Amino acid sequence: MFNANAYSAASATSPLASRTIRRRNPTDDDVQIEILFCGKKVGVVGLGGLGHMGGKFARAFGAHVVVFTTSPGKTEDALRLGADEVVVSRNADEMKKRGGCSSPM
Repeated sequence: MFNANAYSAASATSPLASRTIRRRNPTDDDVQIEILFCGKKVGVVGLGGLGHMGGKFARAFGAHVVVFTTSPGKTEDALRLGADEVVVSRNADEMKKRGGCSSPM
């Protein structure tokens, strides 16, 4: 057994928080993933299963999270899940305000 850094949430709508957990030693069948974060702003396209988790991870890493959705009805959900901004991509004026990427990836 060893201590490992992990992220978990108390419920489906609560933010991810950094935690130290006790876990068993990895075996050859286990997959370990290390996520490295650099940058300050993350755009999440879509608020489905992967989109909402991407937003939660980005938020846990301290990023400013912008969710892009085609559904105005998902704005409240995105904010509740931790988004700092929500852009309805079907709204041309909202998209124009963003003006594209200001720095290369």
